[in-house]
Amino acid sequence: MKSRQCILLVDDQPANLVALKTALQSLEVDLVEATNGNDALTATLHNDFAAAILDVQMPGMDGYELAEILRSEPRTQGLPILFITAVNRDEHQVFRGYQAGAVDFLPKPIQQEVLLNKLHFFLLLDSQRQALLDKLELQASESSLQSILASMNESVLVSTPSGIATLNPAAEELLGYEPDELLGSSLTKMLSRPPSEMSFTVEYDDLNIRHKSGRLIPIRARLTALKDREGVLFMFSDLTEKKESMKAQEELKSQLLHSQRLESLGRLAGGVAHDLNNLLTVIQTCCSLALDEAGDANIVRQELSQGLAASQKGEILVRELLAIGRKQVLQPETINLPAHLRETCSLLNRLLGDRIELTENHSNEEIYTQVDPAQLNQVVMNLGVNARDAMPNGGRLSITSDLFLDYSGQKMARIRVRDTGTGIPEKVKVKMFEPFFTTKADQGTGLGLAVVHGIVSQSGGKISVETEKDKGTCFTILLEISEKPLEPISLVQPKSATGSGTILLVEDDVIVQRGLKRVLQRSGFSVLTAGSLKEALAISEQRPQLKALVTDINLPDEDGVHVAFAVREIFPELPVLFMSGNPGELLERQVIPEGQVTFLQKPFVPQLFIEKVVETCSPKIEAGSSH
Repeated sequence: MKSRQCILLVDDQPANLVALKTALQSLEVDLVEATNGNDALTATLHNDFAAAILDVQMPGMDGYELAEILRSEPRTQGLPILFITAVNRDEHQVFRGYQAGAVDFLPKPIQQEVLLNKLHFFLLLDSQRQALLDKLELQASESSLQSILASMNESVLVSTPSGIATLNPAAEELLGYEPDELLGSSLTKMLSRPPSEMSFTVEYDDLNIRHKSGRLIPIRARLTALKDREGVLFMFSDLTEKKESMKAQEELKSQLLHSQRLESLGRLAGGVAHDLNNLLTVIQTCCSLALDEAGDANIVRQELSQGLAASQKGEILVRELLAIGRKQVLQPETINLPAHLRETCSLLNRLLGDRIELTENHSNEEIYTQVDPAQLNQVVMNLGVNARDAMPNGGRLSITSDLFLDYSGQKMARIRVRDTGTGIPEKVKVKMFEPFFTTKADQGTGLGLAVVHGIVSQSGGKISVETEKDKGTCFTILLEISEKPLEPISLVQPKSATGSGTILLVEDDVIVQRGLKRVLQRSGFSVLTAGSLKEALAISEQRPQLKALVTDINLPDEDGVHVAFAVREIFPELPVLFMSGNPGELLERQVIPEGQVTFLQKPFVPQLFIEKVVETCSPKIEAGSSH
């Protein structure tokens, strides 16, 4: 766009040029001088002229020749040309001048008023011509801009003080508007916060722009001030997918850290569980035996009972730690979930109190899943007690079971435990499955939900939670479904508190070994003891008449599984009872001896130990076997 108009003055006499400049000084134009035709042509390469005043008589290239050249060039072919001459004009000269491209002749001396009038007219024509060219150029520029914007994948808009002036289809689609619907709207009001005042390019990674529906869209934006007018060019792209991906990565990272913490805790629990459970086994055995001998001494029985109860609480705590670390031994059975939960809810109802209304809604059809029934009871009880604590002024607790189709189309058994309590704050929700995390000051250990998570995960299930402040919480547990079990025909000898025969007891802890030997002997068994694989083999090679092998898994030279294999080389059909204070050791093994094999987790009371030994020694006849 041309800012100031120019007039070309060509005369070989400097005095004439001075006279022309004096005559034209009232015009607000730039005057460019040339004293010959070549200089004049050079000047047209660097300037756009509104008019040219040429002297006719010049040495070398005269005015006619210069005019013909100017008319032949596309750049100057429309330039208005005025000839000035000091000689008399005749028809031949006039015709030649017009033929060369002149629009008029002026005689010397020049009449200033006539010259100015003619130039005013030419300047007006040039202004109109330039305005038309500017308009055409602007239209072409805008058309080109629209084409460029339409081809861009990134969202772009131009905002001026009067509002949004233009935007591309990508921006309209992202923001949910029809074409031209946003024109004139305020960009600032659409953003979550106003952009900075600036005169250069600024980039943002933390802006949100409002969708037509009112939803805020996270964007990355680049804002650049326009150079030719007041306003900004605003280029932006949707970060929703990236934000969701980052959130998913953070959740995965959090889950990984949680899993690593659980793994560390599991290893710690597994490392100390054996020794702790050995100590608890000794305490429970000694307390139980002493109770048998205490007779009617009430004070002694009371103290022994308290010691036994305390040891049993310690046993529960160790098992909870193992459950969190998924290191416990589960004893899964195929159960009818709705029927089992009905029984569990009848037990739970006693713990809830009068202020909590328990409702059930279980599927009428049979839904079979393979879980440890006792551990499932613990899961439901823990969730129920947590719900009770979330409703201090009373409320409703609902427990339901049904079939559920997950996102992959797989049928799952679903348990939902829903309360009308206070809900779980977000900052608590992200930590609630972490071990030792509790919101109950000076109450509990913070293991409840961590135990729930560990049991569900070890059972091959999933647990999720939905919660809303003052509107309650719903825990959802998904378990794999199983086929309905066949009814087994099993002939098992009745359990007895006494037994007979010789037991090979392998236990490296002398105190535990002495206590278990005493319990076995009191129940009618003969006992051979060993503290290692070497000692067990030495006894076995003497080929005594053994009824069963009872061995701890954790031994100094080899573990109990190797002991069982080695002894079975001598006594192939010998029943085996494994004991361990750290059942994770057994979980990590893929191969255990075939045949009659049972497991008992330490600690245990003498009665349970004897019952397990008698069960191990009792032959089982499965369906289809001859008997």
